[in-house]
Amino acid sequence: MSTGAAWLVAAAYLCLNNHMSSHLDSLRQYTTIVGDTGDFESIREYTPQDATTNPSLILNAAQMSEYEALVEKVLAEAHEEAGSADVMSVALDKLLSSSAS
Repeated sequence: MSTGAAWLVAAAYLCLNNHMSSHLDSLRQYTTIVGDTGDFESIREYTPQDATTNPSLILNAAQMSEYEALVEKVLAEAHEEAGSADVMSVALDKLLSSSAS
């Protein structure tokens, strides 16, 4: 049995014997968990060690009804702060920084 397979068997054994609460917890011991989503609540729930910043994921999340108020707030603030600058650039910076908090 290879070393990788042995680790996988050990992790599965621990999960099945209730020594770990989930498969995700098992994986956390052996790898880096990365969130590949723009859904901020999923990122908060699963607490990945890193997250992608793929613009299409952020666009999809921005179109979700639960983020409508956040997007409207960020756009209003960006219009006020941008002046002659690019409103979209300011809005994106604000949106991404607000998702980190």
